[in-house]
Amino acid sequence: MRGLLLGFCGALAAAWLTMPSAGLAADAVVTGVWLTQDDKAQVRIADCGDRLCGAIIALREPLGPDGQPKTDKRNRDAALHGRPIMGLQILQNFIRLDAKRWGDGTIYDPEDGDTYKCTLTLESPVTLIVRGYVGIPLFGKTQIWHRVTE
Repeated sequence: MRGLLLGFCGALAAAWLTMPSAGLAADAVVTGVWLTQDDKAQVRIADCGDRLCGAIIALREPLGPDGQPKTDKRNRDAALHGRPIMGLQILQNFIRLDAKRWGDGTIYDPEDGDTYKCTLTLESPVTLIVRGYVGIPLFGKTQIWHRVTE
């Protein structure tokens, strides 16, 4: 009987140790709406199948100088110059690397028309570190995005 009880307690302890902590799970929520560092756009990060993606859902200045909605005029592919910036998916294919980091994804910058490798790091529940780079993360740029509370 004592062996059975010890075995049960051991199994219970092992199960408890492998469960994620409630605090860690709460901190690791990256989905939601984020305000870019320059306050020019809001990006909604969401699950896209088994990966994360993000699209522009609001712009501080949604219209261009001509009074029309802004389009992707700086894209290297001229065929895409007419697509609207509003709704544009700029984050693609992110996978979870660990409790607070996502990588293997890309970020598209409509201001220069280039796509960069990217990592996302959840600094806090309301602060996201976005690192876009070419080649290796050493050669890149970091932005700090803030969660938009609804």
